[in-house]
Amino acid sequence: MGELLHDITYMDPLGKSDHLGISFCIDLEPEKDDSSQLRYKMDKDDYTKMRVKLEKRYKQTGSYEDYEKYCIKRNKAHSESDRLRRNVEKIIAREAKTRPKSFWTYLKSRTTSRESVSPLEKDNGELTNTDGEKAEVQDILLISIY
Repeated sequence: MGELLHDITYMDPLGKSDHLGISFCIDLEPEKDDSSQLRYKMDKDDYTKMRVKLEKRYKQTGSYEDYEKYCIKRNKAHSESDRLRRNVEKIIAREAKTRPKSFWTYLKSRTTSRESVSPLEKDNGELTNTDGEKAEVQDILLISIY
């Protein structure tokens, strides 16, 4: 590697100060970044694209044969994504001691709950079903407060 520090020069003090400035160069080798190897892609190959295509065809035709083809691709896509997820979890568990940040990041992503807004009651007593209706009810409530 050679010398870590080189070209060390002492500069003159500024004004009446007795503090000197030091200028130097540091040669550091970049750390080997193996994060590119550890990117966990959980893609489902062409199964998802094919499943969507077959689902559209089935909805257009209503044919039982198209439905069977759709079910096969849907199940393949689901099993493939499960297999990939299990492999990712095994890798993360194996590397938990050396890469704790990736472990805790993955754990947080899996344990975060994503709950939707529960149905709200309109002025006429009906319950809202869609997100747009819920937004309107909350908007009316906020307008009445301010």
